[in-house]
Amino acid sequence: DRRVSQPKPTISGLRLAGEHSAPSLCEQIGPLMPQPVDSRADVADIFLHVHSRVVELVAGTEGERMFCKGEPWFAADDERQAFAYASLVTSSPASAASFIEFARVEAIAVLTASSHIVLALADELRIRRTMDGAAIDVIIARAVAMQSLKIEHQRREEWKQRTVSAAALVHD
Repeated sequence: DRRVSQPKPTISGLRLAGEHSAPSLCEQIGPLMPQPVDSRADVADIFLHVHSRVVELVAGTEGERMFCKGEPWFAADDERQAFAYASLVTSSPASAASFIEFARVEAIAVLTASSHIVLALADELRIRRTMDGAAIDVIIARAVAMQSLKIEHQRREEWKQRTVSAAALVHD
């Protein structure tokens, strides 16, 4: 009875997003990931994807916490997926939890920097009740332009104040 061994699947052949749920996909990829003491250079793309995906998964809850009143709704499926992804690149449940907390801080930073866009989209969604991709793009472009204009006005006002202050020093 000779058995033909199947070639070991490679990570590069797997799709990271799409038709599979995160936990089942992570179960497939998990055995292919390097051990904590092994080089991770060959799976850097997996690490980058996990980082981005976990930040995305926790951003909904963090956005609710930042922009809505009351305690956010617990997104059980997002949390389950975040833990499955984090477990791919960490060596213990405690480190996966820490990775998720890091992603929460990262999501807050991104949402804070983009709050003008989030608020513009939310305002427009309250009015329209629905938007397609083209409408979203227009709102984002308008919010970015308005933010740039606001920053430029602030810069000019600060320059004007400095000029006045400098003139006062010269005359004293």
